[in-house]
Amino acid sequence: MQSSTSTNVKLIHETVPGELVRIRHADKLTLAIVLSVAASNGPNRPDTCVLGFLEATPDADYPTHARINSDRKAISYGTDWLLEPVFGERSWPGNHRGSLSKGSLVLDGETYLALFYQNPDDSVHDEIWYDLTLCDFSAASPSGLVTPFECWRVWESRPHFERHGSKPLCEITSGPI
Repeated sequence: MQSSTSTNVKLIHETVPGELVRIRHADKLTLAIVLSVAASNGPNRPDTCVLGFLEATPDADYPTHARINSDRKAISYGTDWLLEPVFGERSWPGNHRGSLSKGSLVLDGETYLALFYQNPDDSVHDEIWYDLTLCDFSAASPSGLVTPFECWRVWESRPHFERHGSKPLCEITSGPI
């Protein structure tokens, strides 16, 4: 038997930053990127991870980040998922101010940065710029020479992207701040 997908089930603490997962959050099965794994919360408290949720939740219709318990189960697509940036009218180098908003994806040099806003239920962090190229938190906001994209699509893998008639797992459109 062969499967058309490369997914498997994992506990969140078994994942790595940059891994694409599908997890139940806010009473909905949603797609997310693992941003960090298993931050210790001290004795007798469960470890947590930070996920960047790509799909809308009941609390937010834009990409958000939130801490979750690291012992939660998820369907993993692994780290070989494909990012498809989509150019639009706002996609020109240096279009930084006034064009970055919730759900933004930008190209900063050779680095793709995604903007995740705070989940309304998580009061610990503000917005997070996440480096999708290195799978790491960006130390600073993007430079002034970034190129924003109209939207971006996430595919399970390059073969799924190249398969005639296939559809992305999700599409993220920049929304108003």
